Parts: sequence; C-alpha cells; structure tokens
Amino acid sequence: MLTTLVFAAIILVDLLSGGVVRDSARALAANIWGIGARASAAVFHSGTFSSARALAEENRLLKSEVAELRARLAGIATVEEDARALRALAKLATEEDGVGAPIISSLFSSPYGTLLVGAGSDEGVEVGDLVLSGDDGRGSFVVGRVRDVGKHRALVDYALAPGTRFEGVIGGATLQIEGAGGRNARAEAPDSVLIESGDPVIVSEFGGRAVGIVGSISHDVANASNDIFINLPVDLGVLRYVYVIPFSP
Repeated sequence: MLTTLVFAAIILVDLLSGGVVRDSARALAANIWGIGARASAAVFHSGTFSSARALAEENRLLKSEVAELRARLAGIATVEEDARALRALAKLATEEDGVGAPIISSLFSSPYGTLLVGAGSDEGVEVGDLVLSGDDGRGSFVVGRVRDVGKHRALVDYALAPGTRFEGVIGGATLQIEGAGGRNARAEAPDSVLIESGDPVIVSEFGGRAVGIVGSISHDVANASNDIFINLPVDLGVLRYVYVIPFSP
C-alpha cells in the first residue's frame, strides 16, 4: 500500500512539473548505467579478468602453433618414409629391369585380394609380371602378379590371397602352400623335415623368389607332422611403392 502511494505521488508531481521529474529520472538512470558500464570495463580490462582473457588468447595461439608443427612433422615423416621406400626400390633396380609404381589402392580396401598400382602398359607393364616389395635389407618378396593392365594402371592378384595354392620350398622340402589372405599362408610338413622360424618360402612358379618366411610351427603329434604358418614380412597397410618386373614362367 505504501509503495503504491509513493508511485502515485511521484506520478502526480511529474504531471504538475510538466515532465521535469520524468526527465530527471531518465538522466539519473543514464548516469547510473554509464557508471556501471565504466566499472564493468575497468574490471574486465584489468586484474584477474584481463589476465584470464590474455591467458585464453595465448593458449589459443599456442594450440594453433602446436597443430601446425604436428602437421609439418607428419609431412616430414611421410617424406622420410617415401625416401626409404624409393631407396629399397632403387636397390632392386640395380639388379634387374623393372618399373617402380605407387600403390593406388591396397587389398585391405578390396574384398577380392587385389591391389591397384600406378603403372600400366605405357610404362611397359604386362599381364603376368611379378610385383615385388622393395629390398629393405631383408630381401625382396613377391607381393603378387599382374592380372590386368590399363594405360597407366595395373590390377594385381595378391600372391597369398585366400584359396591360392602353389608349391614352395621350405627347409629343402617341396611343400604345398595355401594362401590364407592378408599376409598369411600355411603348409604341412612331415616331422622329418627340419624347418625353423624365419626360413624363406621359395616358389619356383615365381622364378625362385620368396613369397614370405616361416612365422611359427605347430607340431601335430597324431599325424607326425608340422603345421607351418607363413607370413609376408612386409606391412601391406603402409606399403606405398612396389617394383614390377617382366616375368614369363
């Protein structure tokens, strides 16, 4: 009730004064708002709030610089990997004629056990040619064989694709090798054959070249034999270049 009477009195005085009271109130409110704004600005542009804003901006700039440095380091690492891969191919090039080719798509993105390389008929690639990994010091391995050729591309069947079968020599014995997909294959050998982990798997069908090495051996007591697990010691997920050589069985 008292509040109502006070507001009524203010309105009455304002009417009698011709709006002077209302104008004064507005001026007072504007002055109070201005003081508040200046106070807020003073608080935010000095002391704790100013320091916090400066730190936030500095943190943003540092994060941006770190991201840029990481991108540069990744680029350098890629260049170094390419240089190593090309050196491995260059070593093969001194031993036999062929053509280096980048891998466009790998078997990991294909359900058919194939890969696509960036060299074709215009580069001298033909159906039946062998596709080798570079020699990084452990020797070169047969990755696959060219099935189809375009002008600048070739489709390659992976040597150890599921269902592939061929004869290979391990530990001096000729065994039947069966591809298991990825980088793997298996064979069975009698106990009398001395085979050790790391032995190369040599295939006459590929010109006496290796398609992998013995990874592990499991002894089958009941059949007096050994299950030989073979793998290609090349990471196909990161392999970027291959060497294609002419080959006629």
